[in-house]
Amino acid sequence: MKVAFVVCCLFAVVYYCNGSCWVIPPTSGQNNIYDTCFFAGEIIYPGSTITRNCMSCFCGHSSGGYLKCCTVGNKVKKIPDDCKKIVSPDGCYEHVVKASDESSSCEYGVSMVGR
Repeated sequence: MKVAFVVCCLFAVVYYCNGSCWVIPPTSGQNNIYDTCFFAGEIIYPGSTITRNCMSCFCGHSSGGYLKCCTVGNKVKKIPDDCKKIVSPDGCYEHVVKASDESSSCEYGVSMVGR
């Protein structure tokens, strides 16, 4: 039972782990009556989230629209000789599969880090 609990905790940590996050408060004196946020030249409406270039950004409602951004994804650092890396179409996630059978994941000897 303890082993199952530890395994569940480890999966939760890996699932919710982000490489880095930051919050950008609204500019002082900004006349932003709609509480919108701006990121990479785009408007983000309050309560909305966008993901661009491996960054997930959320626009908060309070104080004229604060912006919270976090990196998303992972990078493979170590791959066993019998495996190869597959990169997601957006380039944010890397997955390691058997070189001889891409439908089989490599589960041992792989090292990954957050972006």
